[in-house]
Amino acid sequence: MPRNDRGADPGRAVLASIPDAMSAALLPHTTVDLPPRHPAAARNEARCLRSKLRDRGLDAICDLDRLPVDEPRYTMDALAMELTRQGLEAVIEPRMSVRQWIADVLSDPEDDAPIRALRLATNERLLMLSKLGHGGFGDVWLAGSDTRPSAIAAKCAKHDASARPRDEEADILRALRLPCVPRFIARTEVRGRGILCCERVEGASWKEVLRPWEEMALTTLFRVFLDAATSLASLHARGIVHGDVKPGNLMLGRDRKNRDLWRTWIVDFGLSRRAHGGNAPLAADLAGTHGYIDPWTIGRVNERDASSDVYALGATFHEWYAGKALWTRDTWAEALQRRGSCDEEDYALWWNDRIMDASRAWRERRCRHGELEDLLLSMLRYERQRADASAHIPRPTMPQVVKRLAALPRETSASLLALDAGNDEPDAATLRASLARLGV
Repeated sequence: MPRNDRGADPGRAVLASIPDAMSAALLPHTTVDLPPRHPAAARNEARCLRSKLRDRGLDAICDLDRLPVDEPRYTMDALAMELTRQGLEAVIEPRMSVRQWIADVLSDPEDDAPIRALRLATNERLLMLSKLGHGGFGDVWLAGSDTRPSAIAAKCAKHDASARPRDEEADILRALRLPCVPRFIARTEVRGRGILCCERVEGASWKEVLRPWEEMALTTLFRVFLDAATSLASLHARGIVHGDVKPGNLMLGRDRKNRDLWRTWIVDFGLSRRAHGGNAPLAADLAGTHGYIDPWTIGRVNERDASSDVYALGATFHEWYAGKALWTRDTWAEALQRRGSCDEEDYALWWNDRIMDASRAWRERRCRHGELEDLLLSMLRYERQRADASAHIPRPTMPQVVKRLAALPRETSASLLALDAGNDEPDAATLRASLARLGV
């Protein structure tokens, strides 16, 4: 950029001449009114700003050393212009302005500042746009790249998280080609933190969509149950055990081929395992989510199998059908305590009695279905087949669950849901209303 006779940058002179009110409007969330400071203090603050941007990975997409260091506002404005010049505005703008994104990056907590920008092995640039959720391994981010704006879910591990399960999760996702599983995009590591990128599901988790206190029509509920069980059955048919089935890991999302149809997607394969062995051992603290853990596998996390997914899906179905969780914090604490103090036979009797007690919540429904309740009881029973093949009736397999659900009355033979949710990306409330209209 040309300079005037005094060596000053004319662009900066113009910016400095803008009134404060207009400057704040042009640079939202990035410009603050500061009292006059010594030039050395301003330069030091600008250098600290560049250091923060470097810690968050922005040096992978921009040469931070070339940014001006006279004032923080010059640094941020120059960065915004540089990202726009590189075409990254198209990745960021669907969600927020470039300057808002920069301000959001700088607002991340210092104790565990996430990587917000990186380059994949294909040299494609990836930006973390906003946080979607938090899990045992780390955070899940809505991300965008040069070719997939706002179309990526990126799982960023904590600094202290083990990288081995993440590698196994990437291997499993890479091998799966199912309509109910997000496609694998990339697996990389930045500064010791594993990052797994996969297709983002357009929709909301069933935990957000189905609210316990709102009773859904039985015919609609049957189709939701059938779709969820069918998705998991297809996973088991490929020899994969999910290991962490719960409402938050089952999403109601648009079908990949037909945007007018909605299906249940299975997400978060952080605890998934191969049913026929060859798995890396899981640490004891990675036991899954309390209340959805197969009782037989408490303390046996590395022995979780397809039957464990059946139990977890049964606990999920109970929550949707009864309008309340199967276990409270207190009753689950008692379950853990008894697991360590009772023998197998006594624990199984106590567990099955507890399930019968929980089933009394079904009486509060206005509309009930006996065959469905029998299926739920069979999915939730304590299975002792592994310890003694002659003891009691085992749980049904996932294909058997699908077969029994398919025999229940529904308004249509299709399991996928045709929801009038519009072409835009709907929120959980819109999807909930669409489901309610489906059941009328």
